[in-house]
Amino acid sequence: MKSRLLRGFVAVLGGNVTTKLVGVAFVPVLVRFVGSDGYGDYAFVTSSMWLLLIVANAGIFTSLRKYIPEARDYPDWADRVFGFYVRWAVVLVGAAVALVLAGVATGAVGGLFGDRFGTYFLVMCGMLVTTQFHSVTRAALMAFGREPASEGLHALQKALFAGFAVLALAVGFGVTAVLVAFTVASGIVAVAGAVALRHNVALRAVLERPPPDFPRRELFAYNGLTILLIGGTFSLYHVDVVLLQTFYGSHETGLYRASLQISEFLWFVPIVVGTVFIHSLSELWSRDRTDLVEEIAARSTRYTIVVTLLFALGVAALAEPFVALYFGEDFLPAVGPLLVLLPGAFGFAIARQLFSVGQAKGALRVLIAATGSAAALNLVLNLLLIPPYGMWGAAVATSTSYGSMAVFHVRAARSIGFDPLADIRAGPTLATALLAAPAILGAGYALDGLVALVVVPPTGFVLYAALALKTGAVDAAEVTDLVGPLPEPVARALAWF
Repeated sequence: MKSRLLRGFVAVLGGNVTTKLVGVAFVPVLVRFVGSDGYGDYAFVTSSMWLLLIVANAGIFTSLRKYIPEARDYPDWADRVFGFYVRWAVVLVGAAVALVLAGVATGAVGGLFGDRFGTYFLVMCGMLVTTQFHSVTRAALMAFGREPASEGLHALQKALFAGFAVLALAVGFGVTAVLVAFTVASGIVAVAGAVALRHNVALRAVLERPPPDFPRRELFAYNGLTILLIGGTFSLYHVDVVLLQTFYGSHETGLYRASLQISEFLWFVPIVVGTVFIHSLSELWSRDRTDLVEEIAARSTRYTIVVTLLFALGVAALAEPFVALYFGEDFLPAVGPLLVLLPGAFGFAIARQLFSVGQAKGALRVLIAATGSAAALNLVLNLLLIPPYGMWGAAVATSTSYGSMAVFHVRAARSIGFDPLADIRAGPTLATALLAAPAILGAGYALDGLVALVVVPPTGFVLYAALALKTGAVDAAEVTDLVGPLPEPVARALAWF
């Protein structure tokens, strides 16, 4: 099980590295073509799309990864589960598209946000459909243990999107063309994913009604609870952007979205871990292996804290030169909100991989209570602070609610039956961060912008890694285990270090 987790982790890690690299390369190009106003429009439309997908996807992405690997003693179990969820995906995304079309046709969208948003929302209908089916095929591939295929296609979607969008921008098109590029890229990989799945499921199952004894109620119940959980989580990601657009318009929204974009770098490792956990740990929970679940979860929590602290120090040290280089000097007002967001983003990173463990067990009510508490706090604080303080208010509200996620989800994990802090090594981890911080932050502020961007990341990493090993925050044997599944040249270099 541990080796399978590591293989899955490495596959998802590779896909996420590629996705991040493509995103890192694409965003500054987009910003320079469309400016902060256009970037604000793009951020608002994509946030609106993801909020609509809370209902349209209805937890299907999670449910496929939970139920297919259970391999129950039921005829054609995987085919039945896959067909059941594809049919619901069609119905739900159709309802979401109808809602958007009604908003455009009645003039509600144009009246609230401006005429150009009517066009944006029409394109968003295509984004909803193609994203829905890309999500379904990706989840099914992961459920069958085919992470290299699922994550390869996910990375391909990002690459195609960036390529099509840059071509459209280069010949003079604007935000609308970028949204069309997203639709086309998602459609291509959705079709490719369906083709890849023909080796695992009978695609005709999509057209076949399941037998009367198929556990529809159980699956519906899980989906209903998952909608609440995912809804709370996605509202944490997008409510601030939607409210800021409503009160302050595209320019300030674009600046704030830039600060969010950089703070989300801290979630890289926990997102990878959480993605692997749901389908990998579902089997352990079903066999009542709570001891092994706790061991894996506690160790991954420690790794997440150690790595995320390094990311947070690096972002804090390089915030100003990075924003100036990456987004342009017009975006320097985003640096302040970015620094405010970092503590909360660190707390959210801890929570992000914890609720995946609970999802694997199906203990959704506890997770909904934890996430819902943070989401309610987020909504209230954003409503209170955005009108008078703009993006600074959004940053304070969002950082506070993000940080509360760590507290709520540690308590939730303990009530579910595992302690994520059992292997925390608080002393060594804190010592590593405190000893490394003066050198990393000092170098970031003392060196010239471009020099700092070149020098601080590698030297900071070497210093931090050495301190983590020296203090015992991470053991050398653990590093060897982690790098084992990596490509041989990379593993050999890291093992030597």
